[in-house]
Amino acid sequence: MPQIDNTDKITPNTTGTLFVVATPIGNLTDITKRAKEALLNAKVVICEDTRRTKKLLSHIGAKNVRLISYFRPMEARKINEIVSILLSGTDCFLCSDAGSPNISDPGALLIKEAFSKDIPVRPVPGISSVTTIMSIAPFKGDRFFFAGFLPEKQAERRQFLKKIIGYPYPIIFFETPHRIIKSLNDIKDIIGNRGLLMGRELTKLHEEIIYSDIEGILSRVKAQGAKGEITLVMAGNNEKDNLGDLEEIAPHKIEAVKMLFKMISAKNCHLKELSSILSVLMGIRKKAIYNILCSHVLNGEVGGRSTI
Repeated sequence: MPQIDNTDKITPNTTGTLFVVATPIGNLTDITKRAKEALLNAKVVICEDTRRTKKLLSHIGAKNVRLISYFRPMEARKINEIVSILLSGTDCFLCSDAGSPNISDPGALLIKEAFSKDIPVRPVPGISSVTTIMSIAPFKGDRFFFAGFLPEKQAERRQFLKKIIGYPYPIIFFETPHRIIKSLNDIKDIIGNRGLLMGRELTKLHEEIIYSDIEGILSRVKAQGAKGEITLVMAGNNEKDNLGDLEEIAPHKIEAVKMLFKMISAKNCHLKELSSILSVLMGIRKKAIYNILCSHVLNGEVGGRSTI
């Protein structure tokens, strides 16, 4: 793939520039000076919900701005229109409803197309709910994993949670009020009862920040509900977990370990049963584990009996 040098060292371009502008996640006074200046000078602003962006533009005093609606189901349809504007020499300013574009928000398709057309892309950085919640989390923040919104369907959500069980660093994710209880139940069942920080309506008038464990947050949400935008950061699979504190390990995993030990001790290792137990412990699909075990048995690398 050819490399595109998209820096200021390029010879002055006849195209416009795509500015990617971070906007407040709730409190409008959190807008940066640079973002404010950029939007005050903007002629074309690309945004998710034109009503929300109009409110921000009105707050800072921006006038005579053309707004182009650009939300996820419509991204591909709007790209040609926006790129044409940029190629004509007009700067465009990409905003999301709140926070930084392209972080669980639209942006990637347009940015990729801009790079492919050698259109300059410039960040106007600012607030993000990801860094906001991490800045107040009681977990070491040298590294963290951003999971975005958990999958809507339960089967997909539980499969995803199995994949991140062993991550040793904090995990940040978003959730909606109507799905928060289902997701927390799945997290408790699959991952166990870890420390959890919940930020609701961050930076807004009714901001709520609660630190407990998953069971504690779940109990509170069941009792009081949770409205608005929810951001959570969960403790990773830390050193305490690795040392084997049983209180931090999901009960079904403890039972799986016991069953595996009994089967190995009795030398009654049926491949299908082993596959089921290892799937629970490792978060890998049972069929994949079964195929691996079968290949080892056929190659004579391990002993075992199949119940095919």
